[in-house]
Amino acid sequence: MRLNLPFMGYWTVSQGYNGSITHKGEWGQALDFVITDDEQKTFQHPGTLPEHFYCFNKPVLACGDGVVELVVNHVEDNDIGEENLKENWGNTVVVRHAAGLYSKLSHLKKNSIKVKPGDVVKQGDLLGFCGNSGRSPEPHLHFQLQATPYIGSKTLSYPLAYYFTKKGGQSSLLSYGIPNENELISNPEINAPLKKAFDLQPGFLSKLVNENGATEEWEVFKDELGQSYIYSKTTGAVAYFINNGTMFYFTSFYGDKTSLLHYFYLAAYKVIFNDAGYIQANDEFPVPLTHNKTLLWLQDFIAPFYRFISIKYKSGIQLKKTGLNIVSKQYQEIAGKTMPLTESTVLVDHGSLQAFVININGQHIEAQWSTEN
Repeated sequence: MRLNLPFMGYWTVSQGYNGSITHKGEWGQALDFVITDDEQKTFQHPGTLPEHFYCFNKPVLACGDGVVELVVNHVEDNDIGEENLKENWGNTVVVRHAAGLYSKLSHLKKNSIKVKPGDVVKQGDLLGFCGNSGRSPEPHLHFQLQATPYIGSKTLSYPLAYYFTKKGGQSSLLSYGIPNENELISNPEINAPLKKAFDLQPGFLSKLVNENGATEEWEVFKDELGQSYIYSKTTGAVAYFINNGTMFYFTSFYGDKTSLLHYFYLAAYKVIFNDAGYIQANDEFPVPLTHNKTLLWLQDFIAPFYRFISIKYKSGIQLKKTGLNIVSKQYQEIAGKTMPLTESTVLVDHGSLQAFVININGQHIEAQWSTEN
């Protein structure tokens, strides 16, 4: 089950797993979130009322699809510095995501909860608003996963699917991890047209034309295991891929390595659906992609002991007046030395793949989508 962060924008983890304040023992696998400013403060002057705190009254979202199990909505919000130890968790929503997997969001604002038990919610749906109820001396959001639906349930260690972490003004995408205390994090902000362009569903047909006028026809299928792949009707090449709603990436390629499908596999090996210029997708190709057969043989021979060849991939987004470009590079590292292999650009406009250009092995190859369905 893929679970996301339960809020919009960047929040700071004020207390992480096994935190020093309240996240201890069997209730230690929990996260507390606040919003901070550039000076790491959680409030604007004078900070004497809940309304002065940046996270107070901010939307709290469902972290995944599920059914609302339990709601508490009547607990008063505390004055700053005060705590309600009698109603420890304050206003709370518990959502069942799967058998034995529930999320609990606590310390919400009084009468702010918008759902009731039995409601079906989708990931990102509004549940309520951040407050200062229960054991909460200042506004914050408590988030935990648990195996049972009860408010006092023990916590469950469970990773978040995808989230950005920001350090020094630079953001990076983390996959299936658990945020650390003091980390500044957010859900991925999705560029809808870019996501739409890579929404390659079974039955999707397309025809590409290269710079010489030669054509290649593709169709998208799913195999008996439910894995998606692009099949080149012209060359017989196959490229398996995954689109998880946050990114598109290829997992394997079989067939003609002079086909347009193979060049597209190299150009769009991994694409994050985010248009922030400082966000980059980084990955590594299978070593057999190297063209040096002697080095490949040597790497295979010593692989159990040492890996000296790696083929890296890096891509980023450039916004244009119309559409955007996915700019990527492929480079080979051999014993610490770097050698460029390919440079490529994929053009996206109006939510559709338009063309790609790749420079590889001294060749300049261009292809345009002439039809798509």
